[in-house]
Amino acid sequence: MAASVGAQTVRRGDANNDKKVDSKDVTEVSNAIMGEPSANYNQKNADVNRDDKVNAADVVVITNMVLDGTTNDAGQRMVLLKKDGTKLY
Repeated sequence: MAASVGAQTVRRGDANNDKKVDSKDVTEVSNAIMGEPSANYNQKNADVNRDDKVNAADVVVITNMVLDGTTNDAGQRMVLLKKDGTKLY
């Protein structure tokens, strides 16, 4: 689900601001971690686990979102559950 923060839309996982969550976002976050973000990099969207850090944990969650199909056609994040049925975050 997308949420507005000021004038900026936060779409969890959409690290490159193209309005969808896909493998390009995994690459974008990986590049940012290595110190080479693109001009389109959005740190708020990249911090999917909301721990105020962008790191490998975010790459894993975005990768799982892409592989598991846990984004809808608009690229908005849907609820991710742990194996025990509780929300991931």
